[in-house]
Amino acid sequence: SGGFVIQHQDGSQTSVEFNDEDELVIKLGDGLNQMINSRTSSTQNAVSKNASPSLLRATPHALSIHATSPGKQVRVWYGRMVLPPSSALHPQHPTKTFGQVRQAIGDN
Repeated sequence: SGGFVIQHQDGSQTSVEFNDEDELVIKLGDGLNQMINSRTSSTQNAVSKNASPSLLRATPHALSIHATSPGKQVRVWYGRMVLPPSSALHPQHPTKTFGQVRQAIGDN
């Protein structure tokens, strides 16, 4: 059967059920995960040795759709990646901008 499946932090998987109405799914990318969680976990570690698990994470997911007769099922997909401004300083490399980091990655 087809469907949209997400994987939880413990490795278990859940099939997400959508109704017949329009649905919007927003997922976070790993870049936001790294930027937000690295700041919150270092703050929590400084305050307490009992730091909580990651607040945000890029959700591993899968989508499968089985072929049907024309006109029976329609799926529209739109994705957009939003990158930080090229001039913004990278939090893990404070002497480099995101543009410089992207350039270095592209050069390799």
